[in-house]
Amino acid sequence: MERTITVKGVGSASAKPDQVQITLTLHAKSPVYEKAVEMAAIQLDAITASLMPCGISKGDVKTTRFGADAEYGQKKDSHGNDTRVFTGYRCEHRLVLAFGFDTQVLAQVLNALAGCKAHPELSIQFTVKDPNALKKDVLAAAAADAGEKAEILAKASGVRLGELQRIDYSWSEISLYSDTEYSVPTGAMACERAMDLEPDDVRLNDAVTFVWAIN
Repeated sequence: MERTITVKGVGSASAKPDQVQITLTLHAKSPVYEKAVEMAAIQLDAITASLMPCGISKGDVKTTRFGADAEYGQKKDSHGNDTRVFTGYRCEHRLVLAFGFDTQVLAQVLNALAGCKAHPELSIQFTVKDPNALKKDVLAAAAADAGEKAEILAKASGVRLGELQRIDYSWSEISLYSDTEYSVPTGAMACERAMDLEPDDVRLNDAVTFVWAIN
């Protein structure tokens, strides 16, 4: 039976954020389904119109979710019992806007959205345009870490490393956002002056398992 050594390599890498991602959530409600959908469309038009002076076109604002659901509430009947009653249709439209990190552009966008009649809920995050570059750096670091550990263990055990037998890695979705929190109240007027903002680095950690033969 061939003898092997199994080592888990851990890699980490970081990069300065070079992209802003703004998630906008819109809500529209009406007793009539068609009216709720129409209101959602009007809100979207208001958003895109408000962003045009910032150099952002309609195609730059992407939909990530659109849903329309019936809503119900509670009402007392003539006997004092709670009954479930229909209150209307509610549309939720979630949009995302991404652009290169620029504090002046960010200030202009927030100011435009603050004056928009659609009153979107905002979530602001900082990320990197090229996530694959950061992932490659992490995997390369994990491979180097595993190789170093394997050499140390083999030497300490009085054996020599043979051929690499197997690499086990689980390709999964990884969050690539800075931990920096940036929030503004819904409907509040943003300042046109650019913030002297330096978001925290985007950090990524991952692990890969390597199996070597030992002689």
